[in-house]
Amino acid sequence: MQHWRAYLIATGGLALLVLLWLFGASVTVDEISSEQLPYSAVVGELLSLSSVGQTFIAEYNGLFRVELLLATYGRRNQGPLVFHLRKEAGAENDLVTITIQTAEVNDNSYYVFEFPPIRDSAGQRFYLYLEAPQATPGNAISVWGTIEDVYPQGEAIFQSLQSDVQDLTFRLGYKPSLGEKLGILIERLARYKPSVWGDKRFYILLGTIYGVLLYATLLQILHMSSSGGKCAPNHDSRFPSEGALAASGEGTTPELPEND
Repeated sequence: MQHWRAYLIATGGLALLVLLWLFGASVTVDEISSEQLPYSAVVGELLSLSSVGQTFIAEYNGLFRVELLLATYGRRNQGPLVFHLRKEAGAENDLVTITIQTAEVNDNSYYVFEFPPIRDSAGQRFYLYLEAPQATPGNAISVWGTIEDVYPQGEAIFQSLQSDVQDLTFRLGYKPSLGEKLGILIERLARYKPSVWGDKRFYILLGTIYGVLLYATLLQILHMSSSGGKCAPNHDSRFPSEGALAASGEGTTPELPEND
């Protein structure tokens, strides 16, 4: 019975440690991001009947945020700004539509567009674009980008607007599942490391060995605690014990006779 209790306690302790480790991994890899950061020019004023867009490939599942580096020309512009996210540049329906006021935009700052996570976004191509249906010259925002083609997974797309910008400047945010977070954590551990240290399977094997050794150590500690920390002395079966000698009368010192 004590052995079963020790096994159960050890299993529960190991499960608790695993849960704590999973929680730590989840916090460590709370939000994942990918980005196209270089910028060198603005695309020009985003006027009515025009649009500024970018195609991109999501790196992970759970895409829930797009940040764009916007410019106001130092003005407090007025009118709506509409963010669209679609599956492809030629798609007719929006996955996401968000409308804000251009007065909310700060000059040369990222504006964050958040939406419910897209669970199966990893490896998928998307198309985002902005439009400002009431914008006029002198009352319009712009978007930062780079005139060099630095993002091979996508390109800037313009409607009724001429620009030398090849890629917009943007950041993407993801909320993957717990299992995907663990995979990302292992991938980061192995990234840029040589030989076996760069193999994700090495860290999986290392974690398995660690778990087995930890479980065995917990069992040993519980067994020692249940026996009071005492270990039975080693006894060579080739020689009789003291108790056996006492019972047979052998090995005892004979009493001396009394003198008259």
